[in-house]
Amino acid sequence: MRRRRTQAARSAATRRALVESAVRLLIAHGYAGASVRNIARDSGLSSGAVQYHFKRKEDVVIAALTHLFAEMALHLTARASRDTAIDKRARHIVETLWAFYGGTSYIAVLEVLVATRPQAALHRRIRRACHRGFAAACRDIGERLLGERPRAPGARHDLLQFVIATLCGLALLRLQERDHQRVEPHLARLRDLVAATLRLDSSPSAAQAIARRANLSSGGWYR
Repeated sequence: MRRRRTQAARSAATRRALVESAVRLLIAHGYAGASVRNIARDSGLSSGAVQYHFKRKEDVVIAALTHLFAEMALHLTARASRDTAIDKRARHIVETLWAFYGGTSYIAVLEVLVATRPQAALHRRIRRACHRGFAAACRDIGERLLGERPRAPGARHDLLQFVIATLCGLALLRLQERDHQRVEPHLARLRDLVAATLRLDSSPSAAQAIARRANLSSGGWYR
């Protein structure tokens, strides 16, 4: 006999369906298109169901952004560990991050960040949500993929910030030029750089030196 789902399970499934609809609408139509009415229509639920689980539109949008970053972290740690060969780890890190930052997910994040700029309080909430998602992904990468190196304090974070800053720039370049082939040589160089950094056993690490040359802030971009 098939067991009936509990109320908590049904509620979680409804919430997940609403978040997934919000993600689809953000990707396809941007922040303006992810209205409560459109989310309800896309999910096959009522506007009342949206408002029951999320008081305001921005609440479901923030949940959608959190979901996107959580999926990125899951993909990063699902198929590799620090026991994997360094070259394979470097490739996995760069290619999985590029799948996020070079794809439609990051466009959705940018859409929300740009659209909410005139609303200072909401924009701060959005930035904090993005920062939390990025920080969680960094922890997962650091613990499961980077291992003991780089050893200097903050070096893992600096390395990841450099990689992501590079990928964000490549994403904008590809969006502007529509030429996917021009990106691959840069991704190959980035994979080599990450692998070389992971092999280093000296301090200060190459990651910190790279971050200083790139003039990156250690505080993240979403604060």
